[in-house]
Amino acid sequence: MQFEEAMRKRGLDAVCAPNVVEELVKDKILVTEWVEGTRLDKDASEDVPRLCGVAINAYLTMLLDTGVLHCDPHPGNLLRTTDGRLCILDWGMTLRVPSNLQYALLEFIAHINSEDYDSIPQDFINLGFSPADVSLERLQNSGITEGLSFAFRQLSQGGGPKKMQERVKSEFQERYGADLSDEDLRKAARAEMLERMEAQLASEGVDVKGVTNVMEEMSRRNRELFALPPYVLYVARAFSTLEGIGLSIDENYAIVQECYPYLARRLFTDKSPRAKAALRAMLGLTEDVASESSTANGSSSGLTAVKSGVEKATKKESTLSPKKLLEMTDNFSSYTAATATVDRDGVGRTAAAKEFAKLLLDKDGSTLQEILVEEAAKLGDAATRSVLRSALVESALAKAIATSLRAPKEALERSEQFAALLPENVKKAIIERPADLPKLIDELLYPTAED
Repeated sequence: MQFEEAMRKRGLDAVCAPNVVEELVKDKILVTEWVEGTRLDKDASEDVPRLCGVAINAYLTMLLDTGVLHCDPHPGNLLRTTDGRLCILDWGMTLRVPSNLQYALLEFIAHINSEDYDSIPQDFINLGFSPADVSLERLQNSGITEGLSFAFRQLSQGGGPKKMQERVKSEFQERYGADLSDEDLRKAARAEMLERMEAQLASEGVDVKGVTNVMEEMSRRNRELFALPPYVLYVARAFSTLEGIGLSIDENYAIVQECYPYLARRLFTDKSPRAKAALRAMLGLTEDVASESSTANGSSSGLTAVKSGVEKATKKESTLSPKKLLEMTDNFSSYTAATATVDRDGVGRTAAAKEFAKLLLDKDGSTLQEILVEEAAKLGDAATRSVLRSALVESALAKAIATSLRAPKEALERSEQFAALLPENVKKAIIERPADLPKLIDELLYPTAED
């Protein structure tokens, strides 16, 4: 019950767990109600691919939000219920994930995605992969960033180990020679690796000629730099199982790509400083920018400030990546559409529009609001403004939001009697201002004569 409640609060209505039969539970026996359904990897229903996405988002939510991770997601424990939901069985093995580790994982994913490899060494320390007393320079020089870059590129292309092996072989052939045999390719790769290791040792002042076995020496040094925290084994087991199910449905399945919808939603909505920093990194904004805008009464009002003309922010050359913003907006939409409901009759897509509108209109503000205000205040580039317009005005999601925001005002205009019953301040606050927001954004990003 706690799991389902936690998922519902986060918009994951499409996932559930069997109810526990409290009176039959013993110290070493967990008893739950029977659930009617079919194993996800054996079900032929057309919505199974979507439920694989639901599973990924549910496990990411457990890992990075609720802090209790189900560690045994083998195919027999993931069911498609008769009403089209995902049911997770057998909660006998779970892992507690502390908040500090959750944010460290979010930061690591953001830095990998934005190819900010200079931040990876500190991420390794935060995640417990490296001791706290190891210097960042030594981690940087270890070659870990190059290895991660290569692995991330391969995982992003999908297809699992089989296709990854094919791509690696193709890269080796392009690098060392297309006519080489598999054995010769391995030897060439090994020779290059040894050469790099020798160069690394030499850069640290080691007399390479006096080292009898370079690989053993590097292995010894790496043991001082890296360790595998116990939690990694449980996380790896969970997500490798989910990848296997995805590959059984689609041979080109890419689990890395499936993680982005959750990441977009989490970073758009989490107001913590660490989440905001991670979102800025994802959007190409590595430095924070202070906004001085305020309303007449002293409270922050970003859209009003931008509309009236905000002083351009000084400092920092990092700029918003319109491509990343569009990508994350699409991912936010697909997360809500896929997980908020069973999605019959397009209900999920409607929920996505409402959720994004709420994000932009929240009177308490949101991380995305703050960043858009900061960047809109200094937008001088027509191409950037054009792409932002595509995301916030012209996209299908933006149009759906605009329609839903204008609907109450249009209904009120058709009913003079009902309009007369509402106080003016109420009409302005809950009907007229939301209805005017799409027009305001449209005007803000409308191409000028100079554009």
